[in-house]
Amino acid sequence: MIKFDCRQVTGVIDKPRVTATEPGAVMARIVIDGQVLPEVLLPGKIYEEIEAGERVTLYGIFTKNKDKMKNKATIYAMKGPNDKLVAARQYQIKVPVMLMVYAVPLMILAFIAGCFLSPYPIHLLTGSVDPDYLVRTTFVWAFWEGILAGLVMVGVALNWIRLSNDPESWAAIDAASLSQRFSKAFK
Repeated sequence: MIKFDCRQVTGVIDKPRVTATEPGAVMARIVIDGQVLPEVLLPGKIYEEIEAGERVTLYGIFTKNKDKMKNKATIYAMKGPNDKLVAARQYQIKVPVMLMVYAVPLMILAFIAGCFLSPYPIHLLTGSVDPDYLVRTTFVWAFWEGILAGLVMVGVALNWIRLSNDPESWAAIDAASLSQRFSKAFK
């Protein structure tokens, strides 16, 4: 499972070193307060606003996988020395839409898994061995399991919309702690 959190980090930033480009964004290596943050996706709008030597606050989504080689970051917003918040608002819509698209296959997968996994618990709970009852009840349970999986994704999407509306409320983290999430191989 992918674990991530939304954090803000403040410090003096060096010029980001671009390692790869993507449409509308760059993958960069950022040094903030002397700490290296590799594998950072910077939207083009934010990359253009970054000036070396400025004290900035970066608002980002940072993964926290046990395998440090897999950790990445996406910067959602930045506040420069003039206190102007520059945000990549396209992610405010793009992320929930992607979650909704992924919800459909998840619902189907949960339904299929429910069809195979639900008969035994139904039998244990009801004690019924009637095949007509078990098949009908299994499909009803599987349907609701699929709906529940979809509702979880909807909840995650709504949570992202709530979080992205107020990035300044995100918990702060220091650059050294954040740098520890990434592998030394990238630094």
